[in-house]
Amino acid sequence: PIARNGVRDVGATNGVVSGRFVYALSDNFRLRAVGRYSQTKADLNDQDFNFPSPTYGFVIDSDDYYKNKAAYGLVSAEHEGLGERWSNVLSVQGVDAGRDGYSSGALAFGDDASRLGASLVSSLKFGSEALAQTITGAVDFERQRFQNTGPFLTPAQGLQREIENTGLVVQYDLVANDRLGLGAGEVRHQSSSERAIA
Repeated sequence: PIARNGVRDVGATNGVVSGRFVYALSDNFRLRAVGRYSQTKADLNDQDFNFPSPTYGFVIDSDDYYKNKAAYGLVSAEHEGLGERWSNVLSVQGVDAGRDGYSSGALAFGDDASRLGASLVSSLKFGSEALAQTITGAVDFERQRFQNTGPFLTPAQGLQREIENTGLVVQYDLVANDRLGLGAGEVRHQSSSERAIA
């Protein structure tokens, strides 16, 4: 926020580097990788909580700022068989991100977070042109972690928290004469757990 009658220029600087890689081992087997790294530095202003003050409750000029860094990655293997009727995709993806906030040049707050996910999706097409059918099965796993950081946290606020999710999916699809589409037999089972790590 910009302070009323403030004289400070509030701005941000962003930088991003990304890349993508695809390699075909054969006509029906491909490897894929995607990566991205971003970094941000942005100015912040304080809010005046000193009562009584003519600017009490308002945003005022300060020297606060925060730095944010994040790395993203994806690696996958894709295979097609049975004349491109059976497709399989195995993928692993992750995010690692962190933010630190500074006031008067000293660390005031921050957080660290990460996410790791993996999935396997298999899809089989069968039937005829008049009755095209597909059955798809998938299993996925995801783990998320988060932790507040900084000098003013209580022990409970500084605990690392972790959530894990596992899911199973089965779905059947039918397309009749390219005019009517039906999806049936979808089953999803998901289990989730959360815990705090000292």
